[in-house]
Amino acid sequence: MTTAFHDDPDFVDDPKILEAIEQLKKKMEAVSDNFDSARTKSSTQTLSKKTKKKAKTGQGSRFGKMVKWAFLLLLFLGFSFFIAQMTHVALNQQTASTEQPETVADTQQTSPITASANLMLKTASYEMLESDIGKTLEITITVANEGDAIGTPKQFVIELVDKAGNTVIDWPMIVDAEPIEAGDTRNFVTRLIEPPTSFANIRVSMNK
Repeated sequence: MTTAFHDDPDFVDDPKILEAIEQLKKKMEAVSDNFDSARTKSSTQTLSKKTKKKAKTGQGSRFGKMVKWAFLLLLFLGFSFFIAQMTHVALNQQTASTEQPETVADTQQTSPITASANLMLKTASYEMLESDIGKTLEITITVANEGDAIGTPKQFVIELVDKAGNTVIDWPMIVDAEPIEAGDTRNFVTRLIEPPTSFANIRVSMNK
C-alpha cells in the first residue's frame, strides 16, 4: 500500500509544513511495508501449517495401516494355532477309537470260562424181584456227567404205565447221594413193593 502526495503551491514557501509532510509520507510508507511483510509472513505460516498437517496426516495414515496389518497378523496366527490344536485332538481321538477294539478283544480272550456240570439221563430199567414180603419192583436209573464240574440231579419223577401208555401210578424220587464228578457215571436205585398188576413199563424224567 503506497500513499502519494503532490506538491501544493500554497505550502511550498513554508519549510515546516514541507518537513511535516515528508515525515508523514515516510511513516505511511513504513506502515505499508510492515503490513505487506506481515501478510507475506502470515501466508507463509499458513502454508507451513497445511504442509505439517498433511505430513502428520500421512504419518497417521501409515501408523494406522501398520496397526491394522499387525492385528490381522495376530488374528491369523491365533486362528492357525486353534486349527492345529483341533487337528491334534481329532487325531488322538481317532487313534484311541482304533485301538479300543484290540483292548476289548484281548480282555475277552483272557476272561475265564465258567465251568458247569452237564447231567444226562442215560438209561432207566426195572426188574421184578420175589421176596418174603412179596413182589418188589426195583428201578435203576443211570446218569452221566458230561460237563467239566461236579453236579447232582435234584430229583427223578417215576411213572408206571400200562400197555396203552397211560400212567398207572407216579411218584417223585428225591436224590440224596454224593455229587457226580465230571466225566463220571452213577446209578440211582429205588424199589416199590407190590406194584400195580396193570403196569407194563416205566417212564422216568429228571429235574436237574
